[in-house]
Amino acid sequence: MNRVNYQKFQLGFLLLIIHGVFAQKTMDKRATLDYKRIYSLALDANVKDIFPLLEKNPMELSEKDILFIEDFNKRFKFDKDRSDYLKNNQSRIHDLQLILRNYWRKSLLDPKGSYNDILAKETNAFLQKEYTPTKNMEIERDTLGYLVSEYIKSKGYHTTKEMGRTGRIFDLLVWKSQRDSLYTFELKDEKIQVKVVFMNDFVTLGWEEYATFGNRYPGGWATDSAIYCVEEAYDLESEKFRISYLAHEGRHFADKKKYPNLKGPDLEYRAKLSELSLAQDRIYPLIEAFTANANKNSENPHPLANYCVIRDLSRVQFKMDFQNDVESWKTIAPKKINRIANKLLRKNTKELQKRGASVERLIKA
Repeated sequence: MNRVNYQKFQLGFLLLIIHGVFAQKTMDKRATLDYKRIYSLALDANVKDIFPLLEKNPMELSEKDILFIEDFNKRFKFDKDRSDYLKNNQSRIHDLQLILRNYWRKSLLDPKGSYNDILAKETNAFLQKEYTPTKNMEIERDTLGYLVSEYIKSKGYHTTKEMGRTGRIFDLLVWKSQRDSLYTFELKDEKIQVKVVFMNDFVTLGWEEYATFGNRYPGGWATDSAIYCVEEAYDLESEKFRISYLAHEGRHFADKKKYPNLKGPDLEYRAKLSELSLAQDRIYPLIEAFTANANKNSENPHPLANYCVIRDLSRVQFKMDFQNDVESWKTIAPKKINRIANKLLRKNTKELQKRGASVERLIKA
């Protein structure tokens, strides 16, 4: 080996060693991005405010952080989505998903904007072109969601009754298979029997899944005839399933029958109090999750309800408006939190009963 080649070999070998050491250090670093805050903003349909949280020194980032920022930028930084979101998720409704994905992206990047008219126009044109029953048909705005559902079912999939909203954004949840089961359970002094539809093999879990790269998505929902469960999200023997799914959605199921006009924030407020009135092992994780994802100014029912729940618990236990220190909550015994939550729920129930079955809103931030 001549001198020049030998020097190149030494330099290459040295760079390889340095690269290996750097890579090992990168892998050893703990994640430094604030993922709780990132996912909280994403679930509040506000991706725009995530960008400043990603402005970090690359040398301080873990491998997980670097990959997340790369994926985030591909999906949200450029003029178009450059990620493989739909490439890895081919389906018989691909073109419809493309319309929804573009709508979700615009809505998430512009929290104050409204793209519902554009969505309606594009969806209308799509149906008239692709769905035979609607060709040459003048589609009314209030029937559009129903027709989208019928189109999806014609392709052999399951979906919701119509394309409704999650928060301020129209959503789309589509799955390939489902099975029914009957559950009977108690919510304190109430006994509820309900059909549970377990859903599997999802084509899409909606805009929350899209906004959080699959790290967060709806675990289920309630209708007037059944509650629906994303089966892969739960261990069916766990407290998470019994409390955060059955009790939560069971409360929705019961409330929808008694108060059919009750709006999302109030439904979520009552469902979250139901969880806290029953949980044991999950009591502190629930408190932490509700605190981290609270927003009194949100248009999304979940962050608003989270705020009202923690505010009302804080007023009783700490004599303050909002206790966001999880360690302080951990000094309170689970059974005491159960009692406070149940007391707040019963108080709320009495107020609803006074207003009557037509009541729409009760809680205020």
